[in-house]
Amino acid sequence: MKWLLFFVLVSVLAVGSYFDLRFRRIPNWLTYPALLLSILKIDRFSIFVLLLGIVLAILFHSQIGAGDLKMAAVIAIYSHILGYSQYWIMYAFISGGIFALISRKRTLPFAPFMASGALISIGFGNLINLA
Repeated sequence: MKWLLFFVLVSVLAVGSYFDLRFRRIPNWLTYPALLLSILKIDRFSIFVLLLGIVLAILFHSQIGAGDLKMAAVIAIYSHILGYSQYWIMYAFISGGIFALISRKRTLPFAPFMASGALISIGFGNLINLA
């Protein structure tokens, strides 16, 4: 089961990053099935993340894309289920912030930074577990 969830997570990261870079949108057909699949292992954390995503979508609808929020919910829930660190969001904000300062753009597609943060978090989590 964990291999399936890991494959779904990596697929969502790759396809979501592609669509965000190319079209500046993350399609619902990508994020909704991933969120529905996570219901198989639902717990309090998953419910909290989904509720937080809804609240953030309402409060910051003009600053944050809805696709980014749904993709962030997928990453948070799957990272929790698979036992990876939740530091992915910190890595995403740091890398996205550095890129924004260097490029001086007002808006940028955030999915690639979330994906890189998740992959860094997964890599560091595996290194820590090996030690």
